[in-house]
Amino acid sequence: MATDRSQQLTFWELGPQQVTVDFAGGRVVTDAGLLPLRLLDKQLGVLRTIAQRLPDPRAQKFVTHTREALLTQEVYQILAGYPDGNDAQQLRNDPLFQTLVDVPPDAEQPLASGSTLNRFHHAYTRRQAELPLAERPVLGEMDAALTQRLLILNDYLPELFINTRRTPPAFVILDVDPTERVGRPRPSSSSMWTPPMIRRMDNKC
Repeated sequence: MATDRSQQLTFWELGPQQVTVDFAGGRVVTDAGLLPLRLLDKQLGVLRTIAQRLPDPRAQKFVTHTREALLTQEVYQILAGYPDGNDAQQLRNDPLFQTLVDVPPDAEQPLASGSTLNRFHHAYTRRQAELPLAERPVLGEMDAALTQRLLILNDYLPELFINTRRTPPAFVILDVDPTERVGRPRPSSSSMWTPPMIRRMDNKC
């Protein structure tokens, strides 16, 4: 229901100036702390490199949002506390997230919708949805795609570690012992302790 209200309030006059308030807050963001994180990400090329290595089963002639744009949008949504892909419905027009994905905040093209982001997250394509239900190997293909992505990320992590060092290490010790041993002696039984793994590094991982 429409109501009569003032669009601007004047509190007092301060010399030649008036102190006024209105209800036109403009486009305000609350997660600006993500900007320096995005700057570091660009310098290291983390998301750019990962996006280049991820497979893209989409029909490319219908693609609007690149792999890097989708990955960047999803990662920074999660960092901002919006882990649900459906949150993209509200955030796709947010000027901060558009800036993070390198889209001008005033652009008419919004970021990916929640459905597009969820399909990307689950490696799901429209071609799978068009198959009859009994012939739709969705779960198996999605699991295989997600496993493939994890393997790609695992292969990239040692490379990222080396790239952030002034001098590449000769080897890296991976301590896979799952138990807490801080301040306690190590048990003598070999069944209770797993020795660290040593991964030797050549010029490339």
